[in-house]
Amino acid sequence: MLDFIGRLTARQRDPRLLLGPGDDCALIRAAPGRAIVLTTDEMAEGTHFLLPRSTPEQIGRKLARINLSDMAGMGNAVPVAALCGAGLPESTPWQWVKEFTEALMSELNSINVSLAGGNLTRSDKIHVYLTVTGEAKPSETARRGGARPGDIIFGIGAFGEARAGLEILLSGKPAETRFKKLLDSFWLPPIQLEAGAVIGKRKLAAALMDNSDGLYKSVKTIAAASGCGALIEVNEDARSPALAAYCAARKKNWRDYVVSGGEDYGLVLAVNPRKARGFIETFPQACCLGVMTAGRDILFHENCKPRNFEHF
Repeated sequence: MLDFIGRLTARQRDPRLLLGPGDDCALIRAAPGRAIVLTTDEMAEGTHFLLPRSTPEQIGRKLARINLSDMAGMGNAVPVAALCGAGLPESTPWQWVKEFTEALMSELNSINVSLAGGNLTRSDKIHVYLTVTGEAKPSETARRGGARPGDIIFGIGAFGEARAGLEILLSGKPAETRFKKLLDSFWLPPIQLEAGAVIGKRKLAAALMDNSDGLYKSVKTIAAASGCGALIEVNEDARSPALAAYCAARKKNWRDYVVSGGEDYGLVLAVNPRKARGFIETFPQACCLGVMTAGRDILFHENCKPRNFEHF
């Protein structure tokens, strides 16, 4: 297994990677005047995916994307290299390892990120994790705790689609082609690295984070970190055509998906009203989701019952 990973990673020719797999640590060249950015996330069998309803390729690609989404949530953070670890049962087929690793590397290499090393161990169930290192100018990063009352809450990316895709997956009827986009949103969420970079460079966000655990929890997190409350107002521009069609067919409230769905991996941010026009001109596809308020309450304009997102 180690020989296989070594052969794969030997193909990488990234000048920032001074020393890759094979030693106790990797060495990465840091650019002058930049801070090191670090993030890590994992996917565990029974919590983030179910076998046999998940392919190793799907898991590998999603593992890369959920970590890169954290980078996007920091503003103009440029990912450089990654470390991957896995706990695998002894019965795991070699083909599973091969397909997972190739898919993971394909995702990383597509944005010029090197797989710099990792670790393997035995476990009762499959769990895989990734640590991504990057770099950024501190002045071009955005944090969760900078929002103030009156700031406007915006969202970039799909909301609620991944939750709908998960429902389709669990229904045992994933071949329903008219909802393929929702399945894709669950397994291959578009990552907003370019949007995060622009937000960071232009200092458009008072507070920013990626939307991994649902809009309600994201807004709560920003509000708590900023010492504010929020009024969430979800209008139809937050509802994608695919989600609208799914909810109409199932006779479900689309707002529940937008507010409480998880694993969308878009961006949620608070924007000072003085910068709102420039933000909208830069991101015309963004949707307005409410406003930060004084106090600590999270209120809703619509009649919906928010809940914190949970995995399986």
